[in-house]
This record gives sequence, C-alpha cells and structure tokens, in this order.
Amino acid sequence: MEKVNYDKTSLRFAEVLDNFETVTANPDIFLEDVTDGRVKMKLLGKEFDLELENTHILNDDAKVLIDNETGSYAIPAAKINTYRGKVVGEENSDVGFAVSDEALIGHIEVGSTYYAIEATNKTVGGKVILVVFSSDNIKKREDKIINYCEVEEQSSLEDLSNIKESDSYTILSTTYIDILPAYDQDFKNIYGSDSTAQAEILSRINDAGNAYSPASVVFRITNYKKYGYLSSGTG
Repeated sequence: MEKVNYDKTSLRFAEVLDNFETVTANPDIFLEDVTDGRVKMKLLGKEFDLELENTHILNDDAKVLIDNETGSYAIPAAKINTYRGKVVGEENSDVGFAVSDEALIGHIEVGSTYYAIEATNKTVGGKVILVVFSSDNIKKREDKIINYCEVEEQSSLEDLSNIKESDSYTILSTTYIDILPAYDQDFKNIYGSDSTAQAEILSRINDAGNAYSPASVVFRITNYKKYGYLSSGTG
C-alpha cells in the first residue's frame, strides 16, 4: 500500500473517525504474494504476518442481472477473490479480505483491536483511494461508538462454536447457502464502480461466512441483482 495525500474532510469517513490514513493498493502484488497462503501487510505502522486461504464465495461464471429503466439484461460480474485467516502467532485473531482488480478491502482483528481497509468512491492516478483506520479511531458520542457501516450490532454467535457431539448428533454436515445479493445505483455510487461495490458485498458476506463456519455453513454467490435508483422504503 502507498500513502496518498487527499482532503480527508471531503470523505464520508471524516464524520465517524477521529483519524485515518488514505492509501492506494496494488491488488496484483497481494494476489501474487498470497499464492503460498502467507502475506505480510503493514497497517498504521504495524506489520502483520497473515495466514490466509481462498474462500471461493463467488462463482467463476457469476453475472450481474441488471433491471433498470433501460430494460433487463445480464453482464459478467467482476472477478473478485475472497480470503479468510488469522495473524500468525495470534490465536485470538481474525482476518478477511476481498480483492478485485481495482481495490483491496477487508479487516485484521487482533484481540480487542480492529483494523479496517475501506473503499471510497475517489481515485488518484486511476487507483481507488482506500481508508485505513483502527477501532481506536472511531468517534464516540454520548458514550456510544458510532457504527461506521450503519449496521446494527447483533449478539455474538459464540453458541455456534460450542457445538458438541451427542448420541443423536455426531456428524456435522456442511450446509451450502446460495445467495443473490441485490444493490442499486446509490450503493454503487458510494463505492465508485460496480467492481468495488461488488467487492464490498463480498467482503461482508465473507465476514458472515466466517461467523457461521463453526456451524459448517458455507455461503456462495451465483449472481448479483442490480437495480436503478430505488426510492426510500422500496422492498
């Protein structure tokens, strides 16, 4: 990753973060480096030795099923790789990435500290500007931490990791769930391109897959559905 100078006040992250870095990434270097399952990455001055595996969430022939004012048609989805793993030597760690030709987004969690790489809809020199921050950078208001991705926190899924053998349930079979994520033009505009918007979707589903993996649940995306501009409250 390479640091870039940018007007941080113009980015949506300025509303929820006290401090963050703006960088660009070289996804090709990451993809070349991860072939042996190990990657070294430096975030916010800290170096992490990562152990990763490809989660293969996206089908190779996935398409975007478009339905807007111009009609209905399909185009090939962006080629995006997803990875999950851990920080070497840190048992209480969790790592997840979604990597496209344009951007690299994801997180590294060690203990109680969360490091994030998020995409913006801005570019410099043809490269997507990424925002890097840690959980320590999230602003607090009225003793409550602002949730930057506007998703309500849910109770932990720790019960899923405590599944034990019993006389009636001795083999945990894998359940595959095919998902059709849908997004609209507003969501695409937040991330600047369809490729980066799809990478954001994959990153979220990749994280969900990690939460459900102790229960042998595997999420897969066969296609995306994309709409035009939807009015507020549209189902």
